[in-house]
Amino acid sequence: WRPGVGSLGLARHHHLGGLDERDGVVASRQSQLVDGVLGDHRGQELVADAQAFLEAPAANFGWVLKCESEGTAGTLKQFASREALDLATQPMLTVTYDPPLPPEFTVSIPASADASLFEDTQRAHGTPQGNWDSIYAGANQKVLGSRAVLKFDVAAAIPAGATIRSVTLRVAATRSSLGGARNSVFAAHRVAAAWDEMAVTWAARTAGANWSAPGPASP
Repeated sequence: WRPGVGSLGLARHHHLGGLDERDGVVASRQSQLVDGVLGDHRGQELVADAQAFLEAPAANFGWVLKCESEGTAGTLKQFASREALDLATQPMLTVTYDPPLPPEFTVSIPASADASLFEDTQRAHGTPQGNWDSIYAGANQKVLGSRAVLKFDVAAAIPAGATIRSVTLRVAATRSSLGGARNSVFAAHRVAAAWDEMAVTWAARTAGANWSAPGPASP
């Protein structure tokens, strides 16, 4: 592994088909090229997600961070998790909204849960990865995927009845794959079913329930 260096570039939207919305993802979200220390996801799709999380907190299952180039070796990135010692690198959701009464406000919401999902069972050692100080997404040198799930408690930070105007999802890339690291595009996909930070894996979303398709963002 090596620390990520370089700059960020905004990438196009990606749309997946054939997804099982029961416990997979609802739709693809804003994508971002990650070749540096920060990866910011912005766009009206994230705004719609956050508004839905505000209006229906029980249906807030967060997002899964998925590399759009999982078929390419060396796209694996390590990102700081909510357990990272450097607070400035922890995942953060920044939301600008209009409250029921003006003026406009902006709030930064730390992640309430995050975890890594490893297709490579040797990497995961067959156990959940919800308490590490890093999360992972992308493909390793064996072209096996990793994805990260993240959740933010929007309803606890924003008053009911507010209208969300903009959303930025920030993750900090701290390392890239050695031996052929590649620039890679990542997308935040809204998760459609509950998952347990301390039990979620590539195959399972809770201790007693599997994803209908492993991942969970499989096309």
